Amino acid sequence: MHEFDIDYSELMGWKMECIPECGLCCLCQAEVLPLERQFFRQNHPRQLVKKDHPHNHLALALKKGKGSCVFLQDRRCSIYHDRPAFCRQFPFHFHVGERVKVELDLSCRGLWTGQGQEAIMEAKELATTANDRLARALKQSVPVYREFHENCHSAGVYADPVNLRAQTAERLDRFTDLGFLGQLMLASYDDPEMDLREMDDKEFRYDYQELEEAAREAALGSMASQDPVNIPVYCDGKWSWNLFMAHKDGIDWKVLTDEGDLQHRGFVESSQVGLLPLRPEGEALLRRYVGILNQRDSFLGNVYHLVDNFGYEDHVSNVYFGSLSVTVVDLIWRASMLSHFFGHELGQEGVREAIIFYDMDRLDAPSIGAFV
Repeated sequence: MHEFDIDYSELMGWKMECIPECGLCCLCQAEVLPLERQFFRQNHPRQLVKKDHPHNHLALALKKGKGSCVFLQDRRCSIYHDRPAFCRQFPFHFHVGERVKVELDLSCRGLWTGQGQEAIMEAKELATTANDRLARALKQSVPVYREFHENCHSAGVYADPVNLRAQTAERLDRFTDLGFLGQLMLASYDDPEMDLREMDDKEFRYDYQELEEAAREAALGSMASQDPVNIPVYCDGKWSWNLFMAHKDGIDWKVLTDEGDLQHRGFVESSQVGLLPLRPEGEALLRRYVGILNQRDSFLGNVYHLVDNFGYEDHVSNVYFGSLSVTVVDLIWRASMLSHFFGHELGQEGVREAIIFYDMDRLDAPSIGAFV
């Protein structure tokens, strides 16, 4: 029994299964917790590496320094029964802020089959094991959030997150309207506090070129690194690990092999990727995803991080709605890029594939609070 409450609401209705051919979780360099270090130092000392980001810790080595975990053989874990806690928790993320909330990494294809164990049951078992770590983290994070709110009140930029989420939830249908999204982005840069109710019953036109450039800039930001370890991975339906690496000339499509090598598969000039139209079933899934983001504490924590990073000059509501709008156009642009390489139209399948590509990247965004 926990001494604190845990919010499992994001997991309701989801089932999960581990698909042997996938191996996506084995591309996430797993941290080795202090209690696990003795086992690995005694049994696998050469497979440990020191990391200094986001903090100093030991982690499992990757093949050739950029591939999958060294213990992944033929897409199966060779130390499965002794794997670290971080491996066991995937695709669950325990975000610790003012409370503990469990979030799902929707880049895991095993969440989209509708098969397997109820996700909430699995998460509760993991939470019991992680109880002490969660309690320690919560004790540290609550004062940080308290200080953040005090700073917001002092600067006159505070907004009630309950109100922000309610405003968004009541207007999810508008978050697939490019005109509305474009207006949100523009309004978020203004000084007055944003209120979505003031935008009701209005139709907005948008500059397609400006919106496309904003979407492209947001998407390419996370693909700009030339270090494969820092590039988001898209595990496609045929179980290939795809990396899209952006540079000044365009986007290189490469596939990461099981041996840790990169193979070139294609190229596109980024300017050739536009915002493709959404089909009705694609819009429906995108609205569902925006609803999930709207309830995620990690998304709110990222907004708080941005407010703090900007020196409390921007109102929390403006950063919140602006971040949501940028997220949606980023996702639509990524869906359009995947369509260029894989031929997906932006119906339910195309939007689902974009979410699979995008969500791990979204969860990696910096946040006030931490994943434990």
